Parts: sequence; C-alpha cells; structure tokens
Amino acid sequence: MACWKNNFKKLSFLFLTILALILLTSCKKVEVELAYFKGITAEGLYNKNLFYRNDLEIKSADPHCIFVEHGEEKGWFYMYATSDLLGCEGIMAWKSKDLANWETVGVVFAPEDDSWSVANIWAPEVIYDEDDELYYMFYSATNNNTRAGYHNTKYLGLATSKSPAGPFIQWTGINSDGNTIKIGDPIFVLENIGLDHDLYKEGRGFIDASPFVDPLTKEKYLYFTQNRNVDKTNRIWGMRMKDWATPDYSTVKVLTEVNKATPEGGFTDVEEGIINEAPQMLYHEGYYYLTYSIDSASSKTYSVYQAVSDSPLGEFRKLTLEEGGLVLGAELGWDHASGSGHHGFVQAGDELWVVYHQHLDRNYGNTMERGLASDRVYWVKNENAFPVLYANGPTYSLQPKPKIANGYYNIASMAEINATNMLPTSKVEYLNDGLLQLHEFGIVKEFEFEKTSTITLKFSDYQKITALMIYNSYDYQKAFVRIEKIELSFKVNKTKGTAYIEKLAFDWDLYANVYEEFMRPGGAVIAEFNELLVNKISITIKAPEGIEVAAISDIIVLGK
Repeated sequence: MACWKNNFKKLSFLFLTILALILLTSCKKVEVELAYFKGITAEGLYNKNLFYRNDLEIKSADPHCIFVEHGEEKGWFYMYATSDLLGCEGIMAWKSKDLANWETVGVVFAPEDDSWSVANIWAPEVIYDEDDELYYMFYSATNNNTRAGYHNTKYLGLATSKSPAGPFIQWTGINSDGNTIKIGDPIFVLENIGLDHDLYKEGRGFIDASPFVDPLTKEKYLYFTQNRNVDKTNRIWGMRMKDWATPDYSTVKVLTEVNKATPEGGFTDVEEGIINEAPQMLYHEGYYYLTYSIDSASSKTYSVYQAVSDSPLGEFRKLTLEEGGLVLGAELGWDHASGSGHHGFVQAGDELWVVYHQHLDRNYGNTMERGLASDRVYWVKNENAFPVLYANGPTYSLQPKPKIANGYYNIASMAEINATNMLPTSKVEYLNDGLLQLHEFGIVKEFEFEKTSTITLKFSDYQKITALMIYNSYDYQKAFVRIEKIELSFKVNKTKGTAYIEKLAFDWDLYANVYEEFMRPGGAVIAEFNELLVNKISITIKAPEGIEVAAISDIIVLGK
C-alpha cells in the first residue's frame, strides 16, 4: 500500500504545484495536464479507502449479512456463514464498516453437547426483532437425536442472542402452540403437518432457512430448501410463522419445482439441474421476489435467479432470461469467477448489495472451497416495464465502495449526457445508468459507437469529484484499447480551466484473456486524482484499428 500512496502523492503534488503557479500568475482560463493514478498497480495495490475488489479472503460459504441499527454494534455490518474453519460444527461471524474490509468476530454459535444439531451446521441467517429486542439465527444441521423419534437427516434450528456478536443460544421453551421445545428438538418437524399430508415423506430433510417479515402486514415467514437425502431434487418451500419459534404448519407450501416455471407450470428456459435452493425474499413495488440458486454448488454455473408473485407464499413464476431472470452468475468460459450462488441481500444506506460465495478456483470451479464476495444490486425495468433484480457481478475488478463507507458515490446520472457517432440501435443513457452488461443475454445493454465518439457529461453546477471509471465492453470484439483524451472543466476559487488526461490505457492483462479472446467483464479504465470542482467532462474514445464498432458498458463519476 505504501507504493500506491507514495506514487499518488508525488503525482498529486506535481499537479497542485503547477496549478498553484498558474493561479498565481493568471485569472484567465487555464489548461493543465492532470496528475492521476490508474487505480491499481502491477502488484495489485490500490486505494482501499475508495475501492474494493472481491479477493475472496474469507474462506467460507453460504453468507448472510445484516446491518446493525441498535445497541453497541450500531453502524456495523455483520456477516454469518457456513464455517468450514470450524468443520461446520459451529458458526463464525465477521463485521465490517464498508462490506469490503472484514474483522473476525469469532465463534458466535456452538451447539450444546446434548443438542440435536451436532454436525453439518450450514447456512445461518440472522434477523433482528425489534419487539423482542433479540437477534434470531436460523440454521440447518444434521440431527443426532434419533432416540426422540427424529430421523438422522437435516433439520432446521433456531438460536437467539441479545447481540449480533453472540453468543447465540439454541432456543428452548414453550412455543405459541403450547409445545415444549427442548435442547434435543429442532424448530421445524415435518411430521407436524400430518402423516397423511401430500408433502409428508419419511426422512425428508431441510436446509437453508431464511426468515422474512412482510413490510405490508408485518407477518413473519420462513423459507427453506427441501434437501435430497430421500428426494431426487432440491426445491423451495415456505410457510407463515406465528412467531419465530412457532411454524404455522397449516400454511406449509412448495414454492418452486426444478426446471418448471411454476410448481404446476411449463418448463423453464434455463436448465436448472436438480437444484433450487438458498431462498431469499424481497418486496418491491407490490411484488414479492423469491431469489434462489440453481445447479450444483460445486458447478461453475451455480447461479442466482428470481421468481415473482403478488403474495409471500405464491404462486411464484420464474422469470425468463429475456425478462431478466438471471440475478447473478458466472459463465463456463470465464476464468475470473465461478460458482457465484448462495447469497443474501443487505441494504447499505440507499444502496442494495448482495453478498455471496465464489469458488476459490476461479477458472475451473468444480470445488466446494469457497470465499465470500459482494456486489451492488439494482432494480431495473425490463422491456415490459416490470422491475427486476440485477447484480453488477460477479466481479473480480476494482469497484467503488459503498457510499456509506466514504461519502463518495456515482454522480454520473446527475449529468446531461451526449455522445457522437452513436449507433442508431444504441442509447446514450446506457453510459450513465450505473449498470454493467456482463452477459450477451439479458436486459442490460452497452453504449455502442462507430469509429470515434466524444462523450460529454454536463452538470448543472460544479461537482466535487475524485475519480472516473470507464467500463469496457463485455464483448472482446467490441472492446476499446484506450481512452484518447479526458477533459475536465474545473474551477479553483475564481479561476476556471481545463484539466486533461491523454492516452489512458485499458489493462488487458487484468481484465481480458487475449489468448482465448474473451473479456473478464466488469473491468474499467480508472483515473483517480485529488478532488476537483468540475461541471463538464469530455471523453474521446476510438474503436481499435480494423474495428468499426466499439462499446462502453458504463461511466462512473465518483463524487460527493
């Protein structure tokens, strides 16, 4: 990090010295070459106060994240995950102020010796209940209490704590139905729906419990996954909860079937393998969005898709690729990301983020060794003007940190934007919509132009900015080589001028595979500099020699 800081300080000092001399000798408009840092060094060093990168430093899986709004830990993000470091015999937690740099909290849940949940403790999720002033942790584990009539399979458990840092203690007591839950009892027992119920099957197990509170009715729900111990496929179930310790067994329902658009409907346009798992629920503009993972957890294409309904228990319909059904996923041909599936959502100020795991082997996948990652998520309207979830990920490139971490955010959408030589089929708003096209299919598009384009962003007033990010195309055949020139119209006190950067090169070693001719989507040309008051940005870019049409995925202007 010292190398990055020293280089940037030298460049900044040089620029400011030149600028100061000009200002001392002139009150007219000036032109000065802008000293900048390109974002990341050859050694992988970068400004961690401004950017993050998914380096998968936390070796765990199945993450879930909350933002703490109460008590001593207020203002921290807490993340819980399947804890391979503990042999999956307990749950660890980490905390962060920025979703990028994490501190280890340690073991926050370990079952008592006589608990039913003795092994394979997976996929913890935590929710805070303001009425109880308690944190509730749901998890799944392998049962060992066969003496009580339970099967040797996966059950769902519940633990509570007064602090997000734990310790979480397995819930015991008398629930709302008057049933006594002891240390040897899981929280959900399938037999309670009735042995003659259509959904009952002896030995059927469950994983991936996910709590949800309906913002309209304040009713509680629990979503979970049918495991494959006595079944051939995983599928998503849901039910209403009378309270967090009492399932309403009369509402238990299957919400998804593998490879079917609805439980009773036609086939999906995506091959899902034998898995629908890791459910999450979000509410937005009158609809309930059920997100889930498909394909095997060890597969490179373990991905997140979405289904929608006007009710928290369905009927849910899976969205097609054309409708924007894919939320987050890697492609078979990529060498920078793999297995981006099991996930959780967290609100960071006014930004929505997804935390998820990726395979440590980014190239080949086919492993259960995983690390934790995060990226932004947006609500995007598809061609039917219907809002869907879209993640700017998975990424393995520098991305702006959350606004709540440093105060900087993307202000490009505030600008009036124009561009020359745009293709008739393209749109200029693709340049500052904040969205990265990562796949050939889907609802997000890039800005395309012929030969040379000059892009202008005009702000109604001077904005304080510190970095520009110009994202390259996902398509190798449309990718640009460099930015020819950037011009920033700035002012310092009463003096106005233009600061410029010339021939800003794209890092092909980091963000492309030139041997197999494919991009690693999400890579950008970056110019980072001392804060400037700017009201206009002009960017000139050329298509590479021999290429008629080139593309830009997005432009980010980091400002305050």
